[in-house]
Amino acid sequence: MLISQEFFDKCDPSYQAVITQLELDLSSTDEYHLKEEFLDNFSSKYIMPKEYWSLKLELANYLWSISEEQCSSFVLKGIYHFYYDRKNEVDKFIFSITITLGK
Repeated sequence: MLISQEFFDKCDPSYQAVITQLELDLSSTDEYHLKEEFLDNFSSKYIMPKEYWSLKLELANYLWSISEEQCSSFVLKGIYHFYYDRKNEVDKFIFSITITLGK
């Protein structure tokens, strides 16, 4: 399991069930594109723990010659998952992403 047992144990039982299913899906194949698809499907329905985002990024680096459009899509989904509401912090985060994307 990519997440710690301690974190898993603190999750709601319904979320534990979907994490368990995600783990089963990921371990059911060695095909990187299928693993990425499992992670995409999961992240479109649930907030995904950072450990799975790290795996998604590793897979993306392996599978893609990342275009600006793909990178933007990845970043926008990540912003949704990692957004936090602190005065000016979001602006700094978006600014740093804008700089990274070269816009």
